[in-house]
Amino acid sequence: MKKFYFLFAFLLSIFSNQSNGQSITIPGGTQYLSVDSITFVYENPGFVSTDWIGIYPEGIKPGDQASTAWQYVTGSSGNAVIKDTIPGGKYVAYLLCCDGYEVKASTVVITILEPKISSLSPSYLAGDTIAFTFESPLFAPTDWIGIYNDNGVPPSGSNASIEWGYIPANSGVMKFTTKLIPGNYIAYLLCCDGYRVLDGIRFIIEDPKTAFVRPVKMAFGTTDKIAFNFNNPDYEDEDWLGVYYAGDDPEKVPAVAWKYIKSTKGTITLDDVLPAGSYEAYIFCCDATDIMIAKSEVFTSAGGAASSFIRTSASVYPPNSLVLINYRSSGFTNTDWIGIYNDNGIAPGSGGPSIAYVYAPADSGTVTFTTVLAPGKYVAYLLCCDGYNVKAKSNFSVGDATSKVMVATSFTFGKSDSLFFRYNNPGFSSTDWIGIYKSGDVPGNINSITWDYLKTASGRMAFANTLNVGEYWAGLFCCDGYELYAKSTFMVVEGTPVSARNIESEKSKLIVFPNPSNGQFTLLSQGNTVLGQVEVFSISGKLMYSEKINNPGILTINLKRLDAGVYILKAMSESDMFTTKIIIQ
Repeated sequence: MKKFYFLFAFLLSIFSNQSNGQSITIPGGTQYLSVDSITFVYENPGFVSTDWIGIYPEGIKPGDQASTAWQYVTGSSGNAVIKDTIPGGKYVAYLLCCDGYEVKASTVVITILEPKISSLSPSYLAGDTIAFTFESPLFAPTDWIGIYNDNGVPPSGSNASIEWGYIPANSGVMKFTTKLIPGNYIAYLLCCDGYRVLDGIRFIIEDPKTAFVRPVKMAFGTTDKIAFNFNNPDYEDEDWLGVYYAGDDPEKVPAVAWKYIKSTKGTITLDDVLPAGSYEAYIFCCDATDIMIAKSEVFTSAGGAASSFIRTSASVYPPNSLVLINYRSSGFTNTDWIGIYNDNGIAPGSGGPSIAYVYAPADSGTVTFTTVLAPGKYVAYLLCCDGYNVKAKSNFSVGDATSKVMVATSFTFGKSDSLFFRYNNPGFSSTDWIGIYKSGDVPGNINSITWDYLKTASGRMAFANTLNVGEYWAGLFCCDGYELYAKSTFMVVEGTPVSARNIESEKSKLIVFPNPSNGQFTLLSQGNTVLGQVEVFSISGKLMYSEKINNPGILTINLKRLDAGVYILKAMSESDMFTTKIIIQ
């Protein structure tokens, strides 16, 4: 009998998720909306003031990641209310000890349902029908949609809606034909003939006489087509829409993607896939950039994960730079190729041959063009199958001695590699600076990850690499502010990427020997290469040795003062960079 009692007690403790008199329950049930408050009842013998309740996604143990929501408990027993908005999904709540992750008790699985309302367009012309999609998971026949002025005043009995209607089901589309005057509005999904807001969506009513361009969403996913709503009442032939990296000056850099507009209003969808980043869209008149008709807000693209794309490491390259091109070729064949053409409006195959080309070595990667391009505008095409079927394209230009330009010396850096950027900045000011940002960050709204002032009007700048794996961009900025002169994109990857091991032209090679050594290394440059600087970094990115030189032949460097270990050696000429690991024994 005694054995049976202990077995029963053991099973009871398992199924109730409680122990030692400690418990946490949910009297309101296990299904909630994301906007609901959740009340927990707890018993907590041995209470301390740092005991707390944390909500975690199902399958995640406390401590493995931050809680989705949390609240301190206030005694040895009682109620705790968590009022945070929780995304839809399945969760478990834990009673935890002492500002730590020791589990005292846990609940059964809680299901969070997420009501949603979205507009079929972010903007409408006055007089247009307005349409919303909606989802009301705990639908009641008295749930409704109300349209309000976007003035910061929430729905209430004293703030009546401009227009409203009951939703007919738990999901669907609802249309309004009310003729709203131009302005900013918000549509709310509301509950139960009352003013409890389940979700809301902002939209704009535009004046039909005013030109505008707006992305159909502010954040495009990897599979989304990039599209814009526009109004161009004074439309002329050869008006066009151009997309630029956020902060780029259309008078100085080419568009990342563009398309002619064919009507006074409507929706235009790009044929190109945008690389991940932040962008702005413009409407220009008459096949030029000197008359801007409209400009969009900044929007983001996550990049085309499954589609073909091509992008250069910089929108404007310094003179005599190597051109680095990153690409992805959907439906790859070993005769896919990348060609560089003058930006003269003539499609590949319809005019002269490419200025330079290489076959794509794999379905994705980075290639380096060693052909020196004259200052001017160019287009890089990703083409199929030894022919001229364009999979993707990217515009770029090469500056001259008077251009403000900057480029990363590699498209991809390993986590142990220092970050190098070449720049040219005529009219240099001592408060001009280079800053590094995550892809999608907007300077001014978000601080740079790292930055430094320029020391000269042209040259190279190095940063110790403290970045996590991911996509980044560097900007050349003016005068302690955020006026962007030039930008360059790059990635940080695990290990040492191919493009970072050795960026060099065929006539410019460097040999380092002996390696390993006791600290004395000989650098042999071949051809007509004149080395300008040699630097040595620790694996953590700390600069350990730097020497400016002017040597076209053999150079010996003495690193015997450094401790035994692995280091990164970078040797630079005017147009090339060589990177290799060296070992001191």
